[in-house]
Amino acid sequence: MEFKVKIKNILILLSFIFSGCATTYKLSSLSDAEKAEFESLNKAQNEFEVKNEQAEEVWSRLNLFIANYSTLKTEISNNYTVKTYSPTSQLCHCGYNFQKEVKGKNTKFRVLPLLIPTGILGCHNDLPQMCERNTKLAVVYAKTGKLNPKFLNTILNGDNIDKY
Repeated sequence: MEFKVKIKNILILLSFIFSGCATTYKLSSLSDAEKAEFESLNKAQNEFEVKNEQAEEVWSRLNLFIANYSTLKTEISNNYTVKTYSPTSQLCHCGYNFQKEVKGKNTKFRVLPLLIPTGILGCHNDLPQMCERNTKLAVVYAKTGKLNPKFLNTILNGDNIDKY
């Protein structure tokens, strides 16, 4: 009897791991302002430039994004590069590689996704797209200092907004 209970619990746990906790927001349920915000998030470019006077604030926000919204740890951090790594070896992770380059009166930023495959199970097929979406969140946060909690929780948890 005890063996059957253990097997049942293991199967429930595995089905939870492989299916995930999906929260889907339909675009039709979003307000017009949220739809516009969602579209600007989708269009966020991984490379952008700001005036040198704004560069330190943008760089700080990128570092804060990792500290506040990522489960990863910082592997490299200096005035021109921030790169993350996974301290565990159980799952695949979406990491980040932030780069800063001064170009005359402007500073160019690159916010690149890193797919960090770890563990023995491999990564699921949606992970590259998830990493790209997470990177877009980092770009928006770097530029504005704000994120819509609805999009933040949905996207970082690998859930869907029906356009994805």
